[in-house]
This record gives sequence, structure tokens and C-alpha cells, in this order.
Amino acid sequence: MKRSLWASGLVALVGLTASCEPAGRGGPVAPQLNASSWANEPAGFVPLSDYGFDSAFSTGAGVSLGDGWYLYNPNGYATQASDPSAPVSPPNVGQWRYPVGFVAGDAPAVMYRPMDATRELYFAYAWKASSPWQGHPSGVNEISFVIAQNNILVVQMQGSPGGPYDLIVTTEFTTSNGHLANSEGDDPGARHLFGNVNGGNYVVTPGQWYQIEVYFKMSTTSTSRDGILRWWVNGTPVGDYTTVNFDADHPFEEFHFSPTWGGIGGAKTEEDYFWYDHVRLSAEPPPSPAPAPATQLAFTVQPSNALPYPVATIQPPVRVSALDAQGHTVTGFVGPVTIAIGRNAGQVAPGTLRGTLTVTAVSGVATFSDLSIDQPGRGYTLTAAAAGLAGAESAPFSILTPTGVP
Repeated sequence: MKRSLWASGLVALVGLTASCEPAGRGGPVAPQLNASSWANEPAGFVPLSDYGFDSAFSTGAGVSLGDGWYLYNPNGYATQASDPSAPVSPPNVGQWRYPVGFVAGDAPAVMYRPMDATRELYFAYAWKASSPWQGHPSGVNEISFVIAQNNILVVQMQGSPGGPYDLIVTTEFTTSNGHLANSEGDDPGARHLFGNVNGGNYVVTPGQWYQIEVYFKMSTTSTSRDGILRWWVNGTPVGDYTTVNFDADHPFEEFHFSPTWGGIGGAKTEEDYFWYDHVRLSAEPPPSPAPAPATQLAFTVQPSNALPYPVATIQPPVRVSALDAQGHTVTGFVGPVTIAIGRNAGQVAPGTLRGTLTVTAVSGVATFSDLSIDQPGRGYTLTAAAAGLAGAESAPFSILTPTGVP
């Protein structure tokens, strides 16, 4: 099992998020959830995970859930539950319980999914908070995290106790993002990005399911201001930032459901819950591996017996292919290939090879369509050569007498 960045201490979730105390900002109420899941996933992205909470949750640390997910659940506060109203893949959902007395600044459990270093990611899930919901004076009700070394991207339900609650994204980065309009917070540090599309923030109401979608693409450098961060609620655009500075030296390596409640101080006086229904992570497919280089030539259509020049040419055309070390044709090879007589079997005098003797390969294959030899003989061979590649010699063949006798 890959050890979590959070568990390794490279990212301290509570230490970073406890200082988040944004001021509440109201906005339009999010539309009701529609039936189209993952509507804003970029074309061509392939799933890293498509998990429906179909595994039983156990108490413990590093509990494997399948599809690459693990669970840190020392108190058993995270469980698998049934909700037929779940909008994406009912009835199984993940349930996070905040019991009475739960201390602020922590999460009931952490469900995490290691990833290869990722610079561009789409993630989506359905989420619901219980109603009523006891807020915290800090305004912090964090829902999900994407983790890099010393950097966190947080989705949260932000608002004063009693609401209204806005769905915002916080960039807890080591880079400067004070230039972002419609944001507030530390620079560098925890920067709260508010809705800037369709009238601003979207109000989310405890007790209702919401589909949350987020896409980001890291900036070219830590100061280039060309990073992208977008999010949607129930398919409707909420935030669209295109000049974000990401920490370009540290790609993201983990996704978390670690729903931290509140900042420092205080405890729950009622039992509350978060629920999650399905989660999808996707990214661009990895680049195709570079093709193996050509290392050798081979005759893939051998020379056949033929009448001598000028009566006939060697047919079918002789073909020579450029192969890699495993014997596969390297279609990217387009270099010149030269053919010559190897063993000269002329009976009366040495034969002369005629025709186009140097041909440029097409998709790794050189075709010699007009070859001929002017002296009869039995046991001729041809050789093929190309710069940087091991050459090849053909199988023996004969040039017939004009009467057709070898």
C-alpha cells in the first residue's frame, strides 16, 4: 500500500485548515441535482477511479476499500450506509459521523486515494450534509482535498453557524495568488476563491444532495499565472479562474475525503453527518511510450527466381523492413535503404544488379520494384544496408537462362 502524504506528515491537514476563517458571502441557491453525471469531465479524460462506496468500512488504519482507496478510521466514525435517494449509484453511500463532543479542527475519518504525480485532474462526487447542521464560528466545513507536498486544494461548505452556506474552493498553496479577483485570504497561504460565474457563490442547503465537479490544470511555473481552476454545482458553473499560480514543483499525489469541521476550539453539541455518493477521478491518458528504435534490417519479401536483364525484373518486388530489437516493424523509420549483390553467382561472368538500388522507406518498409541481374546463375543473394542499422542478407535465388533454365 502506498503511504499517504497526510499519514507521512508531509501535509498537515488540520494545521493548515484550522486558520481558514473566511467571511460569509451569500449567493444564488444551487439548482436541484440533475441526472447527468460527470457532465463537465473534459473530453478524452480517462478514469483513475470510479468508486461507488460498495465496500464495507472497517475500523482501523490503512483499511483497503478497493479501486485504490484506503481508509483511516480509528474510531469507526466512517461507515457504509444505505440511501435509496442517493443520486448517482444508490443505495450504498459513505457516511461520516460527527458525534456529540466531537472536537473542532479534525475529521471523523480519512478516505484517501494515492495517484501518480498529477498536474491536471477532474474529480466529481455527490455530497450531502445532515439537517440540521451545527456550523462552527470559523465558517469551516471542509468536504474534500487534493493533496500535494505542502499544498492542498480544498472544497468546502463555508458559512457562519446557521448559514447560509456557500460552496467555495480554497487554495492552500505556497504560491502567491493575491491577484485573483473575488478571492480573499493569505498570500501566499490559504486563499478562498468565491464563485465568479452566474452571479457569484452558490448556497448549499444541509439535507440536500449536491453533485460537485472540479477541474484544475497546474500553471506552467509557480509564477506564470496560467493555472486553471473551475468548479460546478449540479452541473452549473460556479467558479472559473484561469490565472492561478500552482506550486509547479509539486504535482498532486492524493485525493482525500477528510471532512474537517471547524477551526480551533469548540465541540459538537449535536450529532451531525456528511454523506458521499460515488466519486470519480479522471485525467488525461498517459502519453504513449516512445516507440522502440529500429536496430536492424530484414528481408520481408525475399527475391524470387527471375529471367535475366533485360528480359525481366525480380517479381514480386523485394521488400526490406526496419525492425526493432524484438523483431517488430518500426513504422517511424523513413531512412534510405541500399541494396546490393551479396553472393555473386554469375556462371559466365559476375552479374550486375540493375534498377533503383537506394529507396526511402515508407512506414518502415523499403520496396524495390525494378531490380534485375544480367547474368544467369544459381545461389545469388542480396544484401541490404542502412546507416546505423544492422544489415541483412536475403535467401538464395536464381537468375534463369533466357530459356528459363536455372
